[in-house]
Amino acid sequence: MRATTTSLENHRVKLIVEVDEPEMDAAIDAAAKKLSKQVSIKGFRKGKVPKNVLMAHLGGPSALRGEAIRDAIPDFYAHAVSDTLIDPIAQPEINITAGEEEGELVFEADVEVRPEVRIAGQRELRVTIPSPVVTDDEVNAQIDRFRETDAVLRDVDRPIVTGDLVTMDVHVQQIAADEDPLDMGDYMYTVGSGTITEGVDDLILGLKAGEELKLNGSVGGGVVATYELTLKKVQERELPELSDEWVQENTDWPSEDAMRDAIFDQMRRRCPNETRSFWRSVIS
Repeated sequence: MRATTTSLENHRVKLIVEVDEPEMDAAIDAAAKKLSKQVSIKGFRKGKVPKNVLMAHLGGPSALRGEAIRDAIPDFYAHAVSDTLIDPIAQPEINITAGEEEGELVFEADVEVRPEVRIAGQRELRVTIPSPVVTDDEVNAQIDRFRETDAVLRDVDRPIVTGDLVTMDVHVQQIAADEDPLDMGDYMYTVGSGTITEGVDDLILGLKAGEELKLNGSVGGGVVATYELTLKKVQERELPELSDEWVQENTDWPSEDAMRDAIFDQMRRRCPNETRSFWRSVIS
């Protein structure tokens, strides 16, 4: 894949991206694998539909190619942004100029970029920037996000910790306001999400199912209410074992190593943009 840029007026850039045929073939294969898990064709199990049968079902090779282009353009665009070191601040306007039917794919992305800022004395500024190095912990955290989609909830009889899922009855009564109370039964709350009111995530730690928590907190607009939480059940998310088999069944990667390498590469490409954005936010 190759990408070039042309500066336009009003802090806009035209990004011209050329995608080679082997890269398009890989994108088409990925689209076919994804669609084979979604469509139902008599005589074939989901995920096991041959590519030629899938193309016939969709309406021919051009239909599958169109689906592949729609799926792959966001990634191609992201790689082009990283390779050309531009700093977009808005969604691009995409225009495909070649390759919709066959051959090399060429598209243009017209996008607004962050204006260059020049400040007197800038060379003497010193800041601490986020590390551009991707760590194993960051990769593992991203992999765990995939595993969480297939997690199993398991009841636990222990003090609550961050990340637990707590089933509770919630009673909210506004203070000094003529409003009916709000009651929510069997409300499922992820500890640490901060979606009830400020203070809950700290005070709930260490409590157990069967206990109650009462506190005053904001309901927005400067209004304060009393929250009464009756804790009924505590569950933790049990993640599936990470294996080649699980990766093959639940992702588009063929193995755990391939998944790890792809995520590392995606995060490595993103780091320079995040570091550059951080620096510009500091001096803006």
